[in-house]
Amino acid sequence: MAVECAEPILMVYIRRVCDLTMATVGCILSVLHLVIVLWICRERKGRKFDYLLIMSAFSLLTLMVLASAGLLDLCIIPSTAALTFYRHRIWLFALNTLYCLCGYMVLVVCIDRCIALHSPIHYIETFSRLRIRVLFVMASVLIACLTNAKLFHFNQLAPSATVSPNASGTSEQSSWYEAVNALSCLGQYYIPGILMLGISVKNLRKVSEVRAIDMTMKSKNAIRLNRTLKEESQETIARICVLLAFSYCFLNWPNGIWDFIYTDARNQDFYYGIGQIIMNFAQAFNLLLNMFIFAYSSRIYRRKLMDILKWPFVRIGCNGNNNCRTTVPLTHVATSQSEQHTVDETVDDLFSALFHHSTGAQDVH
Repeated sequence: MAVECAEPILMVYIRRVCDLTMATVGCILSVLHLVIVLWICRERKGRKFDYLLIMSAFSLLTLMVLASAGLLDLCIIPSTAALTFYRHRIWLFALNTLYCLCGYMVLVVCIDRCIALHSPIHYIETFSRLRIRVLFVMASVLIACLTNAKLFHFNQLAPSATVSPNASGTSEQSSWYEAVNALSCLGQYYIPGILMLGISVKNLRKVSEVRAIDMTMKSKNAIRLNRTLKEESQETIARICVLLAFSYCFLNWPNGIWDFIYTDARNQDFYYGIGQIIMNFAQAFNLLLNMFIFAYSSRIYRRKLMDILKWPFVRIGCNGNNNCRTTVPLTHVATSQSEQHTVDETVDDLFSALFHHSTGAQDVH
């Protein structure tokens, strides 16, 4: 049964339009990112990309949930009783939980790298197993749900026969609510950010220490070259973790303050609304940051991305000609075993090491 859709006020209307636009663009880029990752997993059989796939899927799901509010509040899709219940009782909890979950997944990657760098043998024996990785993900989901459990009681839309997107807000402003809200903001934004910074800086220091020790060792040029390539790969990964940690704090910590000071009156305030648009854009951009980092760091990722982007233009230029030149697969680029070994070592430096390949694992390989 369709439910009548109320006309939102101007500020809320602008916010919903901006959120829907950002979410739509983000979904397109996230789908492209996910397709590339799935292609890499298919081509590189036996390699583990669990965390990368999960982060990509959660980012896409978060943007889809964000877009759903705009579709309902702007009356783009007809609202039913089930969709009204979703918008009133589930949407706010789902969105904040997914945002929080994406942050904790970055923390999991930092922890994974920390264990791989500091205890490579222990990492191979224990933390590279599928069961441990599943436990890490489930623990992140549980923490995210508990952190935003307050939204089942506070900050809910009152159920009614008419969709009223402006009815969201705190139903209570007591000392109990302020305490719960403060703990929730700390757990969702600041605690994972602080842990990310500490662990990622520790990883970078460890890589620097190993590099300094290696520079003092006397060995053959070939051995030194192999060690240098491996250490440069580890240093790149450590720097990427630092970048993810600092970008998470820079783009998400202001939103924690915005959530903490929220009131019903500010929901319709013009300046608060502009600030909320900026905060939502920062969070959406943070979800897409992995795509830009991987495109910059991994050659195989860039190659596939360019193939996908230029495919429509190639098809138009071919104009149905079956003899049109096709792209040569990456696995056929190398013309000798030594060149193929170089491609395997340097092209896939990020994907092969960032997710579940420790220093010790590379030595064994």
